[in-house]
Amino acid sequence: MGNASSLKHHIETAEKTGVLQLSKTNLRELPKDIVQIGQSIRTLDLNTNRIQSLGDNIGLFQNLKVLNLSHNKLRSLPASIGHLSKLESLYLECNQLESLSENLDKLISLKTINLSGNRLKSFPEQLCSLKNLELIDLSQNEISTLPSSIGDSCANEIILNNNRLTTLNDSLAKCPKLKVLRLDNNQLSLNAITRPILAESKICLLSVENNLFQLKELQDKDGYDDYIGRYTSTKRKLM
Repeated sequence: MGNASSLKHHIETAEKTGVLQLSKTNLRELPKDIVQIGQSIRTLDLNTNRIQSLGDNIGLFQNLKVLNLSHNKLRSLPASIGHLSKLESLYLECNQLESLSENLDKLISLKTINLSGNRLKSFPEQLCSLKNLELIDLSQNEISTLPSSIGDSCANEIILNNNRLTTLNDSLAKCPKLKVLRLDNNQLSLNAITRPILAESKICLLSVENNLFQLKELQDKDGYDDYIGRYTSTKRKLM
């Protein structure tokens, strides 16, 4: 960061507002001086820095609702992130994450997580048990398959654009709230779009452009009429 007086100013402001804004300040780690006001912070914005490791101190910010760590150099997350039980939004896009802390399943208040632009090779199963999670963005990773536990996900929208998916999992049809599934720019064949996904799910917007089949071919699949019925019904409600 630029200098100590600048950090002191940010801390003084954050104590009054509950918002600590430290984006684009050339940070390489979480400043130890901010721990003293950890309980006062509701929003911590650390985006666009050079942070490689958060350290365990992040777990002391137990009243956080928004944590923005996008555009850093994180390769992993500490177990202590699981202490943020009030966290509602977690932004981790454009880092170097190859895996996630098992303790992410303790983020019981989480509604939004953005993990796009990382190096994840598998769908994080920790996210599937979070009952308040509404949006999962995993675009631009290296994911090739989906776990059967994805059927437990309560998300309304899952974004998996620009991955390496060759197959899907019929458990998607069991997702109780999934309405939007984005699968553009993967390696899916027409056979990957199965009847349960089309006919038995609650998905009303299935985006599958730039895969290994033509979109018009999807219209001949068993279950497509059920899907298009949901799509049309939802579109009418929005008009």
